[in-house]
Amino acid sequence: MTGRSESAGFTVLEALLSIALMSVIVVAALLFFATNTTAYRLGQVRSETHQNARIGLDEMEREIRVAGYDLSGVIDGLTRPTGIQAAQADELSVVAELDGDGVLDRVTYRLQGGRILRDFASWDGTAFGATTTGVVAHGVTTLAFQYFDETEAELPSPLSAAELDDVTRLTIGVLATDSATYSTSSYPLTVDVRLRNAN
Repeated sequence: MTGRSESAGFTVLEALLSIALMSVIVVAALLFFATNTTAYRLGQVRSETHQNARIGLDEMEREIRVAGYDLSGVIDGLTRPTGIQAAQADELSVVAELDGDGVLDRVTYRLQGGRILRDFASWDGTAFGATTTGVVAHGVTTLAFQYFDETEAELPSPLSAAELDDVTRLTIGVLATDSATYSTSSYPLTVDVRLRNAN
């Protein structure tokens, strides 16, 4: 019987090569996972920023569209008897019955500290009461209003008191910006609003 016994197991060199190869595979898998996680988070931040700005614009559009809606007749007694009370390039104030309680409300939209703010006050019988401020959208670097009359001619901002009643349409433009881990992205959004109660 000739027998050569083959040794079972690995040599030290084979074991070291196996460990090195497995280490490379594990590191590559971890890098792949980390890259995909970062890309997912970046995409999520961008999506949330865009969605947040879009929801804020939709809310603004709904309220601005009904500017001048007043079954109580309070607007006729105001210093400025128009649905739009103040119109600037970056700030807009309108009055209307907004919350369904039959009382005239005043809402102002403005940009401050990267957020679109909504100042809200209701008519108390003699004046607009206490103003509450809420955030409509965050991550916004630009808020711009453009105003147009019935001939579609653009009215220069800020509008004078005499021009406020001429507005029949306006556009709201925002630039939503996210500052994610590795990059900054901006999303321009614009909405066109036709006033229902324009003269």
